[in-house]
Amino acid sequence: MNISVQFQQILDNLFADNNPQKIAVGFSGGIDSLALLILLKEYCFSKNIQLTALIIDHNLHSDSTNLANQASKIADKLQIDSQILTILENNPQSNIENNLRQERFALFEQYCQQNDIKQLFLAHHQDDIAENFLIRLFRGSGIDGLSAINLVSKMNNLEIIRPLLNFSKDQLSWIVENNNLLAINDPTNGDDYFLRNKIRLFLKSLTDFDLISQRVAMSANLINQEKELIIEEFLQNSSEVLKFNDLGYFSLNLKQFSQLKPIKATRILAYGLMEVSGQYYKPRKAKIDRIYQEICQNNLQKTTCYGCVLEKISDQEIVIYRQKSAINLEVKTLQNNLGQIFDNRFLLKTEHKISLACDQDLNKLIKLKKINNFSGYLKNIVKTLPCIYQKDQIIAIPALNFGEKIDHQYLPKTIILK
Repeated sequence: MNISVQFQQILDNLFADNNPQKIAVGFSGGIDSLALLILLKEYCFSKNIQLTALIIDHNLHSDSTNLANQASKIADKLQIDSQILTILENNPQSNIENNLRQERFALFEQYCQQNDIKQLFLAHHQDDIAENFLIRLFRGSGIDGLSAINLVSKMNNLEIIRPLLNFSKDQLSWIVENNNLLAINDPTNGDDYFLRNKIRLFLKSLTDFDLISQRVAMSANLINQEKELIIEEFLQNSSEVLKFNDLGYFSLNLKQFSQLKPIKATRILAYGLMEVSGQYYKPRKAKIDRIYQEICQNNLQKTTCYGCVLEKISDQEIVIYRQKSAINLEVKTLQNNLGQIFDNRFLLKTEHKISLACDQDLNKLIKLKKINNFSGYLKNIVKTLPCIYQKDQIIAIPALNFGEKIDHQYLPKTIILK
């Protein structure tokens, strides 16, 4: 089947005749994203959809800005609007790939929210599935890490769509060559400091690279199907172990937790930490295993992990709440009066300033008997809640039902709350 026709069928099935008015695509100028841009241009033109190419200047090396500008010129040549988004704070010293990925997604999400774009397209393809599988395998990942990338995933109100998962690198190269375009070669792609590049070079060194890549991707897809069945079983009775509170924290029932098999117990811990921290990716297995062992050995009293605080409040209960010092006070404002997102956890429909309350302001409200005088872990949790300010005065703390009535909701990240 013609590649363009196959691509169009994927999007037609995805949108089911309910085409968006505008979409965005992550674009680096490399072969993968250039092929996706070409295919999307053809599709969007036929469906009257506005397409924007989002280019990330990683600010990682001296040539980063030049590469971003080259990508912008390629988009111009294709008569597609583009926007360069720059990572301002950079040079992470550890876990570089993961940190840069989080920065990219933060910029993508912010731009799409500010411009009322609901779908972001990314150019992950069949070979990427094989690379991801081997990377996670080398790192000792479980079924979540080894399962295939999904066609559609969610990030708050943004859909992440990867329509090239059934296409090989050779097919994407053919698309670029057939359109007489020259892709950009990012020098970091050949840097064997990064594990991904080592895996990529290893796979390409194999004689039957294409066949092996297909089979690894097939295995990842089968694991993904198995994962769905496991998750369905996992959800049964999980709410008896991990209970969510509208203030944005979890209560872990130690009696129920101790009766679980380790694989289910650690998964529950991971989901709880993801929800409370506002993260979309599971914590590293080593971190989860450490916390699990401390709980099992009755050594956990109070500790921090993944931007959360885990605190034992009785022989039967541990609470997991947000670590105040880990909260990013930068608020994401949505278009069309849809509200603001605080700490990637709360959506509040207000145009007023949102921030954390200082001790002085909270004490004033307590003294006036506007809110309860919380103590212990609850006092710490209250200090992590979004407060609505007007002229340096707190006018509402929605989670406590104090002050002006503000529509608010907690934004779930995992299946635990969906």
